[in-house]
Amino acid sequence: MDETAMETRSGVDLTLSYNAGMQKFIGTIHNTTASTVTNVRVEIHLSSGKELGPTPRTSLEPDETKEVTLDASGQRFTWYNVHIELGSGSS
Repeated sequence: MDETAMETRSGVDLTLSYNAGMQKFIGTIHNTTASTVTNVRVEIHLSSGKELGPTPRTSLEPDETKEVTLDASGQRFTWYNVHIELGSGSS
């Protein structure tokens, strides 16, 4: 719960941490490629079975970073995992 989650998918880096005081997951997505990446979303799966997100689809220009925030108010969980979704599907 106190660790920072990190994932990279097709040149998009996600870094996300849980802020217990705010009851929110806060982090960034960053495009490390030389091309625009479209339809980027972030999803979190809690140990309780609850899914947070996905975030609204966004595009990232080359080397662009955007903030990501997902509300976890009222959720009880002991662990979580995150993943990046790219494209128009949910893969």
